[in-house]
Amino acid sequence: MSRLSFALESRFPKLPAAGYKVESKKDPNYNCVAWSAKRDQTRWWEPGTEPGFYWPEGIPTDYSVETFAAVFQELGYVICDDGRLEDGFEKVALYGIEGWGFAHVSHQLPDGSWASKLGPDEDIEHGSLEALESDDYGSPSVFLKRWVSRLELHQRRYSLRSGRYRRQVKVRIVRKRRRRSV
Repeated sequence: MSRLSFALESRFPKLPAAGYKVESKKDPNYNCVAWSAKRDQTRWWEPGTEPGFYWPEGIPTDYSVETFAAVFQELGYVICDDGRLEDGFEKVALYGIEGWGFAHVSHQLPDGSWASKLGPDEDIEHGSLEALESDDYGSPSVFLKRWVSRLELHQRRYSLRSGRYRRQVKVRIVRKRRRRSV
């Protein structure tokens, strides 16, 4: 895909030098929390009662980094030390701004790079967490991880790409099932 708009790119001064790849078009229907938590492209995950907002039951509705960590802990993540790649785990990094709270979350890809949904704008892949450090997002302050099977990691590798691969796999699975039932 193309580059981010100049206005958006300028909000993240380290991003152009660090390198990034745009992975989607702008989509105001979901945000970084939805994308990192469940790859949910249908809802905006944020505390609030506005139409289209989703927030897990039982989680406080403030904007502290601890509250957003609780969202991921509810999904099976545990606090960890850093964002280094660990075999068998997927990780998220919560960005915070001192004195304000949560600002953004990125999730780690199987190759160790990171993916982010930039608010209502594009999804991007970026090589480092530092690439998004800025006045808007602050810096990574909490890291969480959860165990995932090798099969799930393999499937995620392709779910972030175009749906073409997923459709091909589905067609093969359906064809195999039909052959067995004959």
